[in-house]
Amino acid sequence: MLGWAGLTGVVAAALLLDRETPFPGTAALLPVLATVLVLLAGEAGAADANPVLTHPLSRYVGRLSYALYLWHWPVLVLADAVLEGAVRLPVVVLLTVALSVLTHHLVEEPVRRSAWLSRRPAPLARRTGSVRRTAVALGATVGLLGAGFAAPALGLWLAAERPAGPPAVAAPSPADIRGSLAPVAWPALTPPLAGIGTAGSPEWLVDKCDNVNAGNVERCRYGAAGARRTAALVGDSMAISWLPALRAVLEPRGFTIHVLTRNQCPAPTLEIYRERPEEPYVECADHKRWVLEQVEALRPELVLVSSAVTMVDQQVARPVDDARYARWSEGTERTLSALSEAAGDVVVLGAPPRAGNVQECVTRLSEPGDCTEQVPAQWQAVRDAERAAAGRTGASYVDPEPWFCVEGRCPAVVGSTPVYTDGRHLTEAYALRLAPHLARALRASVPV
Repeated sequence: MLGWAGLTGVVAAALLLDRETPFPGTAALLPVLATVLVLLAGEAGAADANPVLTHPLSRYVGRLSYALYLWHWPVLVLADAVLEGAVRLPVVVLLTVALSVLTHHLVEEPVRRSAWLSRRPAPLARRTGSVRRTAVALGATVGLLGAGFAAPALGLWLAAERPAGPPAVAAPSPADIRGSLAPVAWPALTPPLAGIGTAGSPEWLVDKCDNVNAGNVERCRYGAAGARRTAALVGDSMAISWLPALRAVLEPRGFTIHVLTRNQCPAPTLEIYRERPEEPYVECADHKRWVLEQVEALRPELVLVSSAVTMVDQQVARPVDDARYARWSEGTERTLSALSEAAGDVVVLGAPPRAGNVQECVTRLSEPGDCTEQVPAQWQAVRDAERAAAGRTGASYVDPEPWFCVEGRCPAVVGSTPVYTDGRHLTEAYALRLAPHLARALRASVPV
């Protein structure tokens, strides 16, 4: 009974635990205790009655288990860097098993049986043969390691040699933006409309890092392992739409970026509602307290803050006219003051001025001018409020208007690049084009 219960628990763990499960944590009890039950069944001698545990294939997998444990992680990591789509999983499984079988028979077993490594003396001839077998085993180890990493490394090299997508494009200039206001016909969009929807979701959305919590905070960390500099990204969905540009700027400079964002949860310390004004968004307030705890624990060199402009109208107190912007500025000041106490430098990234939603306004009958919009007065008022709050707290403010608009007019497509996914949030392609502008803006504010 222990053996069957344990096997059931192991299978249940494989099926029930997923990338959203906080792990390690209490969820680790399921696979651990299930494994303990299997071990207890074996110790009690009852495992012989279990056909699954006594099958020759099961026993062989057991003998390979340590090699499988050692090989699966490097193979998985390298395959993630080289392969995409449905082919990745079977390649990982086959390569892991193949390398494990080879190292088990050519390295582990010869070394385990080596008379040369044994404490007991052996005849000279046997020791000579053992030394030869051990040398062969060590040579096989080197060869297998080389074979195991050569293919993925070759794939990485080939991936670096060929363009991963459209050729790199220059940062948008005022002339590029002005020229994008005039055409009477749409250019061939790069990426196409389908490429900025679900089919072309940016990495952070695929990683489900638009809502970060204790369960996925480790996964929503970007940058090279062992990076010595730390940055944190705070705010709502507007903040995380800056992530491709921030990664392009900060990762080459040795930063790890900790994403701490939540949808519809702007950075200012204010009571916000989502649907009904009389119902405060309690989860947002809890999230902001958690974010501050994370920042205090991380002590990052840099904190970047950004929020959607439209959330200024979702304050529970429902202030009107200039009062809503004054409260927004005060709430921003409270947030920046708290962050400044726990971080090196704090930078507020202004939200982009909005334009038309290309998913709706790009049609066979429309032209670029139909999607061009004026810089909204609301956006200007929020910019002034955030800039004032940054000035009062010693934080820096980055005004992105020149990267999107010319003379107060903002196109939805610059050149052939769609600017927004929905009129507000940046496309990954345009965010990457903004990286040089963002790098210069940050250098002017903080030493990145």
